[in-house]
Amino acid sequence: MATRGDTIAPERPATRPRHLRPRRWPRRVLIGGNVAVAAVVLAAGLGYLYVKLRLGEINSVNIPGLTAATSGATNILVVGSDTRSNLTDPNARNAFGAGTNATAGQRSDVTMVLHIDPKSKQASVLSIPRDLYVPIAGTNRSDRINSSFGNGPQQLIQTIQTDLGIPVHHFVSMNFDGFQGLVNAVGGIDVNFPDPAKDAFSGLNITKTGCQHLDGAAALSLARSRDYQYLANGSWHFDGEGDLGRIRRQHTFIRILMAKAISAGIRNPITANSLISSAVHDVTIDNKLSTGDILGLAMRFRSLDPNNLVTYTLPTAPAVIGGADVLRLQQPAGTQTVNQFLGKGQPPAPSTPAPPPLAPSSVKVQVLNGSGTAAQASRAATELKSAGFVVTGTGNAAGTHPATSEVLYAPGKQQAAQLLQGRVGGGASIQQDPALHGADVSLVTGTSFSGITPVAAPAPAPAPAATAPAAPAPPVLPPYDPRAC
Repeated sequence: MATRGDTIAPERPATRPRHLRPRRWPRRVLIGGNVAVAAVVLAAGLGYLYVKLRLGEINSVNIPGLTAATSGATNILVVGSDTRSNLTDPNARNAFGAGTNATAGQRSDVTMVLHIDPKSKQASVLSIPRDLYVPIAGTNRSDRINSSFGNGPQQLIQTIQTDLGIPVHHFVSMNFDGFQGLVNAVGGIDVNFPDPAKDAFSGLNITKTGCQHLDGAAALSLARSRDYQYLANGSWHFDGEGDLGRIRRQHTFIRILMAKAISAGIRNPITANSLISSAVHDVTIDNKLSTGDILGLAMRFRSLDPNNLVTYTLPTAPAVIGGADVLRLQQPAGTQTVNQFLGKGQPPAPSTPAPPPLAPSSVKVQVLNGSGTAAQASRAATELKSAGFVVTGTGNAAGTHPATSEVLYAPGKQQAAQLLQGRVGGGASIQQDPALHGADVSLVTGTSFSGITPVAAPAPAPAPAATAPAAPAPPVLPPYDPRAC
């Protein structure tokens, strides 16, 4: 269903996939973020007519395998790389692990396809989850799709064209400095946070509610947040949706940045020149995407309302492959979503509904006192039973007292771990424990544990549209998600 908000075909609850290789902490702090590229391309307008020379300074490369562009719709692959090699600020290099073995090389941390239809003057964005497990083009193996960028854009492009059936006409990537520069060039952005929010891995730290002004660095910490936490009823809660939650927030970010760029006067040549200058050396495009192409797109979409940008996310389901948690494309919902994104006729009949969310009564929990607080495991077990969980036993955890509670899960039980994680007051991390037996998950309480709390009811899903041309619905966000002021 096409909406002016996030259009997501039916899917099972999202999970936080695990890496296929042994994970070290710096590797988890993956660079997110370069969603600003899509916003800038759409918001630029007539101002680009006066900055043609600056556009000509953007780095361009030859990329074999692109689909030949026609006079019809254009698909631009927009990639944010998790390489840290571009970081110039010493503090940023330290914060994001630049120079460590765990963060060497590059992967596509953000992968979006921008679809521009000059006939209908409609623009839409399809987000591809970084942990989507697909056959990698030119190889005999399957892996997470973001790994295909390690050998350069050509393999990623071929993988998208082959596995998803999306022709890619042009390529745009932006590095870390460029993202921050774009946000700073428009004077920062204002974002409304319903609750205080944080992410220890991305550096996000919002201590107040309401509209907050974010500079480039703070905006980046929001855009790349996959371990988003919010403070509600005195306790910290994980949003528990990993990359899919981040994608939803990035779509909101794109609209906010587009609106700010327009209000800042991007259609004025002076303002446009400032914006382009902030990122001209941090953007790479394919050499077939000429300055004339960019100017032509800007002219066609100079009056686009950011709220009319249609956004899609590929529907996925969690899977365990080789002991690691990944995302599988749901079918036929995946093909339906791609067809709608590409504007191929009426949407087909809805697929079989996804199974209902996991119920607490189907989750077996072992409770271990890890904080040393007297009788904490017994109290937690009582509260878990009241919440509907099945408690298999209690005891004391060996070792030191962790600050944050931990939810360990048996292989294939990550969905159960995500469910429990959302109920742990004070926050909790999750990880797989292959040695766990007799229970689906094990809760090890930390010194910050404040009890088992209820979870806010999920936001209702938007009603499906009867036909493709139906009026899009406004975005539906969870009550804790940041939004426009």
